Amino acid sequence: MVAIALAAFLVSCGGPAGPSNLFVEANAWTGAVPDDATIITSDEFSRMVGRGELALRSSADIDAQAEALEERFADDRDFLTDLADPGENVADLLAAVAAGGDYIGDVGLELDGGEGVILEGLATRLRNAAQDAELAASASNALSVYSMMYDLLPEDLKTSAPTPASLSGKSVAEIQAAMANVDSLLATLTDLDHT
Repeated sequence: MVAIALAAFLVSCGGPAGPSNLFVEANAWTGAVPDDATIITSDEFSRMVGRGELALRSSADIDAQAEALEERFADDRDFLTDLADPGENVADLLAAVAAGGDYIGDVGLELDGGEGVILEGLATRLRNAAQDAELAASASNALSVYSMMYDLLPEDLKTSAPTPASLSGKSVAEIQAAMANVDSLLATLTDLDHT
C-alpha cells in the first residue's frame, strides 16, 4: 500500500499523468506522512492517475511553486508600497503584512455543520489589492466603464456627454472627469431609481 499525502504530494484537479521518471530517489517524499493521508493500493493509485483524478507533482515542483508564490507576494507588496496614495484599506493591509512578514496563503476551515470555507490569506488579499490598483490606473479599464455608463444614458443626455470614441487615447483623469460629468447629468433626472 502506498501512503498518499493529498495535501502536499498530489493535486486532485485532474490533468495528464506525470512523467514516467517521477518515481526516482531524487523525488522521494522526505516529510512525515500527514495525519489525513489516504492509504490506497498501487493498482488504485495507477488507475486514479490514469483517469486524471490525481496529478503527480514532485517535491521540486512544489518547491518551485512555493518560490513563485513568494516572489509574487514580494512583487505585490512592493507595488502597493510604491503607490502614491494607497488608501486606508491598502495601508492597513501593508501594516498586516509588515507585522506578519512572510507569505501567508489561504486557510481552509471546516465549520460545525461539515461545510468548508476558505479564508483569504495575506497573499491573496495583496494580489487582489494589486490587481485593483492596476485596474484603477488603467485608461482602458476606465474607458470600458465609461462606455457602459454612456450606453445607459437616455438619448437626450448623450448629446451633453463625450462619446466613448472621443475619449479613446485619453488619460485616466480625463476619462474620470467624463464619468463625473455623466454623474452630474444623471443627477438632473427625477425619479431615476423609480422610488
